[in-house]
Amino acid sequence: MGEDFGGVAFSGSDTYFPFHFSGGGGGTEVANKTPFPITTTFKRIRVTWKLATSTTLQLALRKNGADTGMVFSLVGSTGVYQTTLDTTTAVSVTAGDLLAWRMKTTTGSATAADLLIGLGCSA
Repeated sequence: MGEDFGGVAFSGSDTYFPFHFSGGGGGTEVANKTPFPITTTFKRIRVTWKLATSTTLQLALRKNGADTGMVFSLVGSTGVYQTTLDTTTAVSVTAGDLLAWRMKTTTGSATAADLLIGLGCSA
């Protein structure tokens, strides 16, 4: 599973995006929760990102309105692609769970990023 958030915009406040990113995103999670169709466990997440300025972006996978164990601080250097890989954190989901991504700037001034998220899952 992979999601490409090329040119996604965010701010210092929580900004939410649908799990199966299809554009948009916004300040409220309610409008961006996506029901997941199957029961599975997510494991092995790879995130690649590029920020225009030196900025730290927090990215979190949300399930039913709460952060899961997949919360990342993505530290960006000006215009340089960075990658992180987590092969140990596991998040179980049940069919019908509502998933979303939460993003926000924690330091720095970037308000947009190129993001690519890949998740491995098993039944």
